[in-house]
Amino acid sequence: MSRRDGLSVAPLGDISNDRINDFIVGAAGAKDGAVVKGAAYAYAYIPTAVEVGEGARSLLRSAPNPFVGATVVSFEAPLGGVVALRVHDVAGRLVRTLADGIIEPGRHEVSWDGRNDAGVPVGCGVYFCTLEAGALRDCRKVALVR
Repeated sequence: MSRRDGLSVAPLGDISNDRINDFIVGAAGAKDGAVVKGAAYAYAYIPTAVEVGEGARSLLRSAPNPFVGATVVSFEAPLGGVVALRVHDVAGRLVRTLADGIIEPGRHEVSWDGRNDAGVPVGCGVYFCTLEAGALRDCRKVALVR
């Protein structure tokens, strides 16, 4: 168990059966933020590592980065399947959905032109490209400069 900012984090193992370790976080109501055995908690898994192997997908890179007009986000899906590639701002708000659906196996490249889903140019700053595919969630930072 570890402590940070008044919270305790305790590993639970892979209770969600997704090959990613799950954790429980103790907070207010528990003595000194400690996780108390036998107490009831709401929990969510916190991915700590992604097992790379057959069927794994990864967000490779975006280039150029930083970018002025557009950047190309590259990722690989060895077995294909359902993926979602989205751009979020630093507050976590969805800016643009670049891909959402079933893809063929192989390497893929998607261009982002610095616009939101409505086609309006977004401001300069840092954005996050997030790839979700099954239990995998991978994220890369991109910087838009004009």
